[in-house]
Amino acid sequence: MPGVLASMGVKLISAKEDFGEGYMADAMEAVTDIMNEVQVRQSGEDIKQKLLNKAKHGGTVSRAKLGYMNARVEFDGRLINTISVDERRAPLIQWAFGSMRPMNTPCGSSPPSWATWGS
Repeated sequence: MPGVLASMGVKLISAKEDFGEGYMADAMEAVTDIMNEVQVRQSGEDIKQKLLNKAKHGGTVSRAKLGYMNARVEFDGRLINTISVDERRAPLIQWAFGSMRPMNTPCGSSPPSWATWGS
């Protein structure tokens, strides 16, 4: 890609690293790119291990699904992150799934009025 840009008269510059011009500059840039890639992979492995450890100890590694909420509760004298039922939205989810038309209901029948529920 840098060769294509250079042929068009474009020069990429970095605010952090100025390697200059020539084959040594190209070599230093390549080494820097490789080390950046290594650091990104190391960070990814570190994050993966931390999330795995969190899951093994009962923590949650993502946002709560619809009808639930992320919560902080005290357990054995420590605050932990967990998921609990969203008391305000859970009845809406139950109602919405309960009011879905059965498969044998004709298509022309009116759908449930979800927008007016709870108001």
